[in-house]
Amino acid sequence: MILNYHTLHRWVQEVEQDIAGSKIIEIFSQSKDVLSIGIVTVSREKCAIEVSAETGLAHITLRRGYHRKAKNSADLFKEIANQKIEGLRLDSFDRIIHITLVDESELMIELFGAVNVHHVDKMRVVRNSFKNSKLFTGQVLENRPAKDIHRININDFSDFSSHIRTSDEFIAKLSEGLGHFNKSLAMECLHSESGQIKPYDALQNIILRLKTEKPRIYWIHDEPKLFSLIHLAHYSEKHPEITEEIFDSVNEAMQIYVAKKIAFRQKEKKLQELLRAIKIRIKKNQSLAASLAEERREAEGFELLERKAHLLNLHVPEIRRGMRDITVQNIYVEDQAPITIELNPELTPQKNIEHYFSLSKKMKSSVKKVGDRIRVLNGEVENFTLLKKEFENGETRDWKKIDKKYDEFVHAGWLKKISAETRTKIEKEAPTFREFVVPGNWRVFVGQNDTKNDLLTFKFAKSDDYWFHARGVPGSHVVLKRDGRKDNPGKQAIETTASIAAFFSKAKSSSLVPVAYTLKKYVRKRKGSRPGQVIIEREEVVIVPPKDLT
Repeated sequence: MILNYHTLHRWVQEVEQDIAGSKIIEIFSQSKDVLSIGIVTVSREKCAIEVSAETGLAHITLRRGYHRKAKNSADLFKEIANQKIEGLRLDSFDRIIHITLVDESELMIELFGAVNVHHVDKMRVVRNSFKNSKLFTGQVLENRPAKDIHRININDFSDFSSHIRTSDEFIAKLSEGLGHFNKSLAMECLHSESGQIKPYDALQNIILRLKTEKPRIYWIHDEPKLFSLIHLAHYSEKHPEITEEIFDSVNEAMQIYVAKKIAFRQKEKKLQELLRAIKIRIKKNQSLAASLAEERREAEGFELLERKAHLLNLHVPEIRRGMRDITVQNIYVEDQAPITIELNPELTPQKNIEHYFSLSKKMKSSVKKVGDRIRVLNGEVENFTLLKKEFENGETRDWKKIDKKYDEFVHAGWLKKISAETRTKIEKEAPTFREFVVPGNWRVFVGQNDTKNDLLTFKFAKSDDYWFHARGVPGSHVVLKRDGRKDNPGKQAIETTASIAAFFSKAKSSSLVPVAYTLKKYVRKRKGSRPGQVIIEREEVVIVPPKDLT
């Protein structure tokens, strides 16, 4: 709910007084997904508007007294440094925040789909963009057409009643986003309406509460689970273990929620690393114990070796050097059946006897040592299993104990401790898909080789994502992500994505390239086929020029 339209509306109302009239001193980025707009307010306070495009935790907040790192920081949007901000407003229908500048240009902050920030002139021609600047620069940014559901005037009972006549219609419209309600707000509205309140009254009640109630964070144990502008009765009833932390400021609540969410994610990541290491230790110990058990079974033959030594000792006069074996009566069994004992022909009778005694002694000692080792391994498996069960239980997690156990595993060499700085570097250098943003704020991903093509198509893409490939020639798999959106990509988005697919193919030097596209659910792989090879069904074809957006 941190990027819900109502949250953004409250945030703009709260910070508008601080931001309007302020001066932009710098715009920079210290990570690929976060843009900071440094300002000095009218009251001479140094602040930063922080816009994050991080998947799963995109947000916008106003940070007071920000700090910029000396290294790994890039200046952006240099053309508007030292400009004064005239005003701040939220789009009437969409999650777009407009920061108007004195030269009549503006920063458009798109907080839907692939979050982005554009600097546009008064004709809405893009001068610069945070993400994919090469693609957007020079384009006219047109408003997304308002969804029909958002054209219903929820403050006009007559208009509301003309579109919604029954409870079923009300539920259907809520699921479509009536009143800019997300799932949580829709559930809360239905929860209120279930108490015999009429749909329109239930809706108006939630709208009023969204404007007046204090923001809050819902916690389940030590995890910040949900940000909300209002008390969610349906959520509290569903999760009796939940706790609410209430704030006076929307901006402060959003900042704390984001910070706590990031911290919890880091702790969870550390815990998952530890749990993986514990599972590996359990598996290795079980495998080693099984191997040692087999070794012990073989070593338990020491008694037979000892008996052979005693039998040879009883028949010394009959043994001659050079004999390869001797058959004697086995007095250690009830029927005293004959037993053949192998001999080393190069050894004297006495040396052969000593050899069997020596082997028996070693194996007897081995049985004890192996048994002790197996007991230790099984004890460790039992302890690790209990530890795994304890750490997997979200209700009783002791983070101090987890940190201590993590350090123990590092000390034992079972885990490699990685600093936050090194981890960030590794994540940046890790192989990823090429990523672009096409008109309509749709994210597009490109495979870079046959193996990554398979990963992109069959591991990363969802069934309702769009899949593209240059027709009849080798090339990259290209996926346009739906990201849960209910609207469909327009013609411009389809053609731009097709142009990307054409460029990342063997036909990139052609003036026009036919590109096939379909939904990912119609792409399948024949058993035994090479990486990157697929079969597609229900495809459509567009003919486009290859386009380099790198």
